[in-house]
Amino acid sequence: MGQIDATWYGKLGGDHQLRGGVQMDRRAEDIVSGEQGHRVSVFWDQALSTGVPVTRGTYGYYSVRSNAVDPKKGFITQGDVSSNLVGLFLQDQWTISNRATVNAGVRTEQEKVPSFTTASGVPAFPIEFGFGQKVAPRVGFAYDVKGDGMWKTYASWGMFYDIFKLELPQGSFGGQKWLEYYYTLDTPDWRSLDAGTSCPSTCSGTIIRGAPTSSNPIGGINFRLPSVTPGEDIEPDLKPMKSQEATVGIEHQLSAVTALSVRYVHKQLDRAIEDTGFLTPDGSEGYVIANPGEGITQLAFTNPRTNLPKAKRNYDGIEFLFEKCYAANWMFRGSYLWSRLNGNYPGLSQSDENGRVDPNVGRLFDYPIMMFTQDGKPSYGPLPTDRPHQVKLNAIYTFKFGTTFGANQYFYSGIPVTREMAVIPPNNYPVQYLGRGSDGRTDPFIQTDLYAQHQIKLGGRRALEVNMTVLNLFNTRNSNNVFSTVQRGNGISFDEAAFYTSGMNFDQLAAAQGVLKDPRFLQASGFQAPLQARFGVKLIF
Repeated sequence: MGQIDATWYGKLGGDHQLRGGVQMDRRAEDIVSGEQGHRVSVFWDQALSTGVPVTRGTYGYYSVRSNAVDPKKGFITQGDVSSNLVGLFLQDQWTISNRATVNAGVRTEQEKVPSFTTASGVPAFPIEFGFGQKVAPRVGFAYDVKGDGMWKTYASWGMFYDIFKLELPQGSFGGQKWLEYYYTLDTPDWRSLDAGTSCPSTCSGTIIRGAPTSSNPIGGINFRLPSVTPGEDIEPDLKPMKSQEATVGIEHQLSAVTALSVRYVHKQLDRAIEDTGFLTPDGSEGYVIANPGEGITQLAFTNPRTNLPKAKRNYDGIEFLFEKCYAANWMFRGSYLWSRLNGNYPGLSQSDENGRVDPNVGRLFDYPIMMFTQDGKPSYGPLPTDRPHQVKLNAIYTFKFGTTFGANQYFYSGIPVTREMAVIPPNNYPVQYLGRGSDGRTDPFIQTDLYAQHQIKLGGRRALEVNMTVLNLFNTRNSNNVFSTVQRGNGISFDEAAFYTSGMNFDQLAAAQGVLKDPRFLQASGFQAPLQARFGVKLIF
């Protein structure tokens, strides 16, 4: 919405530029979006496992997705909310001498997360963080080593707190509605399954799961149970999502147009906020909004007593760079980055789920067992966007007759491939049962791009410019993704206490329980974009 700040200049052991201010942002959403009819999913010749016994119809089973607002329609998101975010900041740029500069500051925020439901007894803002909970200091310095401007070293460190997006309150505070009903499939005519006005209360076949009860007359397995009660559905000592970042580097100017530099970066996630899940007695998915592994979500299982792993995401990278600025008709820039991205939590964009963007409500932590391998140990390893080696080369050359050529060359390591198997049907929680990076990496990313431009003078200030861009010159078609889910349809069932005691062999269980294997497993699911060429004409006047 706006910002007010002021700057003070003074001298005390050097020159100071002290700046402070207040920021205010308003977040609002008025949304009605969803499916205009039921979503019917058919599982041909398959059985729905709800523990014991396994249930199916003559031809398998099917499910109907509905909602509680209008039970004749499917999944829906609905609500009208708003909240204000107030931030305070103070920073000082201290020039100690003509060789050293220090930047130091602090930022804090007051944040309120709105509820989408208007049910009585539900607070308008189920989550609130005060100024004292989000104090984020930062400091950095730069130093001219020899005082001649040819050598510079620098370092910085900062603490950062995330600001909630509205995806979590949509899904967890009553904005999204999703009920699922499961029936036997007793007819091969799929068109007759959704009876419209009478379904889901009287759908074709026999209801297997989600039948109405006296306490739940609507019925359905609720995949969007609201989590709006502070202290029960919301961790009473909930802390903001927090991360830290540190950088150190050195630069050396070899000449007026060339320079070398080395930079090291470390980033770490100290604490996440996620919807941490459990199953209710009727099989619905309930969630606690928490810092996973802390407070009321400290335990993954009670007997045997097993701690839930905390969210971890650590990045370390060191980059070497050589750069020649554009001079004497040419430019060159080359860099090599070695890095390591490790943990069990990719972040707010769920790269474990092929880039699904649902901040704070991804599939991770939706059930405790998802955070373990088949031997009952916490699952840590290379995260999906980890590329240990990255080389980038960029060059430009301009000929005397006015034609300019540019080229980019990229080489990146492939990304890790991690197999998953679903457990506890029909919820089918994906488990990376052999650990992250279990099946090597995808092909490396290798690509060459070209650019050419020529200008024809037309007199005066006028000129005609023609250009051409070619992406992936050699039409490299390496794979960039892999089908990593073992099964097709429902996964395996087992005794959870035994799993946490001694682990399980998932492959043996899948074979014994007749789990269908996906024929696409470990086959490429995506490739680099093919060769593309674009031509352009521009009139300059």
